[in-house]
Amino acid sequence: MIDLPGTPIDDLPRIRWRCRRGMLELDVMIMEFFDANYTALTRSQQEDFVELLTQPDPVIFAWLMGHEAITETRLIPIVQSIR
Repeated sequence: MIDLPGTPIDDLPRIRWRCRRGMLELDVMIMEFFDANYTALTRSQQEDFVELLTQPDPVIFAWLMGHEAITETRLIPIVQSIR
């Protein structure tokens, strides 16, 4: 399981806080997805989402916009869901 440092995947307030990014576009996409879908995801999908949040903003943005191939193949389904 991949956690944000000190953050279990069921610590919703901390994960929601980590959804806040340095780019407005990412804030909108990631926060809306989290608020609407996170609790309905499977545990594995939640782990993938939390792992996605560990990536740098430019990488996440490029993946979500389809500008770059997703190098972490495990994250492909969660990135597609956010799109």
